[in-house]
Amino acid sequence: MIRKIRHLIAALCVLLATPLLADTLVFTVPRGDLTTLKARLLEAQNEGAHATHLLVEGDFRIGPADEMPSIHTDVAIIGQHAPARFIGLDGGPATLLRVEGSGSLHLSNIGFEGFNLGVVGVGDRGLLINRGSLQLSPAQFRNNVKDLSCVRGSCSPFKPLVANLDSGEFRALQVSIINSGARLASISTSDESGAVLTNMGTARLTNVQLFLGQDEFAPPFKNFGEMWLRHVSFLSERRPEWIQSEFIVSPGR
Repeated sequence: MIRKIRHLIAALCVLLATPLLADTLVFTVPRGDLTTLKARLLEAQNEGAHATHLLVEGDFRIGPADEMPSIHTDVAIIGQHAPARFIGLDGGPATLLRVEGSGSLHLSNIGFEGFNLGVVGVGDRGLLINRGSLQLSPAQFRNNVKDLSCVRGSCSPFKPLVANLDSGEFRALQVSIINSGARLASISTSDESGAVLTNMGTARLTNVQLFLGQDEFAPPFKNFGEMWLRHVSFLSERRPEWIQSEFIVSPGR
């Protein structure tokens, strides 16, 4: 009797697991192979009925002309073994990844380093732009900056690390942000971007650490939508009396 019950449980487990396995396509991207990664992202756009998981490792060096294909379906990019890194060469592209309204992107065990947060060209601003669903868990941003320059009261614009637009849903869990964001110039700027996150949709941040160096940065977060913060810390090497800007500017909720 016990043997029959065990067999029944095993059969139920297989039946329950089969739809999940059938609906998920898993690919391993060769170490640091940007060409293959971009090709797999393009292929994923034709798999509307399936989720695509891309297993990556190593350093992906990304130049100004290497913007990734837009995400319209369910995609996960997962660092294997050790964190994989996206490294910006010559500042990297104007936008690295764009999630459209129909898309979902989960970035896990990924680092972002050396991207220029200056605005290039016209259109949406953001290293990561989300109108669908974007989740970072875990992830690290390191040394992604923009030195603001001002001439006669006019300052060069910058973009945030993450622009969560319209009805986009953004989740960050176990994310560290180190020396990343736009440095303030001596003349104030009226830029509508947060140095790290501009939120116009829904954002939930849990266990997020933001560390700023000795330079003064623009306000890291600007919230025009709804934002939940849980266990979020802001650290700075600057003395408290030197900190002039706010950490969060929130006309939203």
